[in-house]
Amino acid sequence: MNVELYDRLSALFVYPDYDFAQTFDAALDALEAESVALAEKLTELARHVSDSSLEELEEAYTRTFDINAACTLELGWHLFGEDYNRGAFLVHVRQLMRGVGVEESQELPDHLTHILPLAARLEGEAATEFAQKFAIPGMDKMVEGFSDKENPYRPALEACVELLVQDFGRPELPATEIGVRSGPYEGAPGGVPFAMPPGCGALPSNDVTTEN
Repeated sequence: MNVELYDRLSALFVYPDYDFAQTFDAALDALEAESVALAEKLTELARHVSDSSLEELEEAYTRTFDINAACTLELGWHLFGEDYNRGAFLVHVRQLMRGVGVEESQELPDHLTHILPLAARLEGEAATEFAQKFAIPGMDKMVEGFSDKENPYRPALEACVELLVQDFGRPELPATEIGVRSGPYEGAPGGVPFAMPPGCGALPSNDVTTEN
């Protein structure tokens, strides 16, 4: 398992900082070494990183992942919503992380920046079960949450899903039969109401100048 590749891809979903362009280039190089076809899915994100200031990168990240819970990077919310199973999943993921040495950040254990490194470090049947039962179905729902098909993060997420499927296989059972919730979104992580209808909104265009 290419642990470094999963680590570098997970870094694409951290709130951008001044080193984000270098972080992106390292992830792109690692993915190209694995699969040129998957690396092509980062084309739009590469253009976005190249054309945007740090402030624009920060705004795009917030608009994509923080304003609307439909695109939250917290996997457990996509899988279980805010019920007991979400809490149990958080405890389970934290235990797995400690077992394989994945360091917990300020994000919750089920954040994608933990899920990808964790999946890469688990071994054998435990790795396959985690990927097929949790990581892949949850990330599928993340991708489905994008109302803006042009958002550059969407194909980047798709590349991560395809890599997981390539390494672990796609689940044989429908998501509803392996514990993943179905039906409309009824709230946001933490019980906060939606700020907007389900689906991630479009990013601001870098070509548009707004008068103050």
